[in-house]
Amino acid sequence: MNSLAAQSSLSKLDSFASRVRNYPVSVRQLLRLAKQNGEPQEVINFYRTFARDQVFDNPDDLTSRTEQVEIMRQEEAGMPKDDMVVPQED
Repeated sequence: MNSLAAQSSLSKLDSFASRVRNYPVSVRQLLRLAKQNGEPQEVINFYRTFARDQVFDNPDDLTSRTEQVEIMRQEEAGMPKDDMVVPQED
């Protein structure tokens, strides 16, 4: 994922997170809210990767954990696939 696409993705997630008003909030509730508000499918799919019973205690918790997961996904997308890595011999 290029950095412009990554920034766009994180921007959409941050925008959605900033509109969540009631805490604590579960992933199940986030998904319902995202669908009701007509959020992009990208946002809905992102939160589907979390355990449905996961709970965010406050806005900072939601934002920081969202950013952590998105950064890990971006880093993972930039890594070579395991089957493409040739083991080095000593």
